[in-house]
Amino acid sequence: RSSMRALNTQESALRLGKASRTLENWRWRGLGPPFYKLGRRVVYDPEDIEKWLNKCRVGEGKLPESEA
Repeated sequence: RSSMRALNTQESALRLGKASRTLENWRWRGLGPPFYKLGRRVVYDPEDIEKWLNKCRVGEGKLPESEA
């Protein structure tokens, strides 16, 4: 696992460029990056956030032939 400390919802939302409420909604709907529930506290592993972002990636970022 990641050697970095776990991120709370606000820190994770900032990293993802989303509102905290969006992450709360995603959790409720079973969407978004994996998280840990520690009692009432929710935390995210930064490595899980990066993996989830990479799974959302679309395409290779190549330019169309007409622009190359």
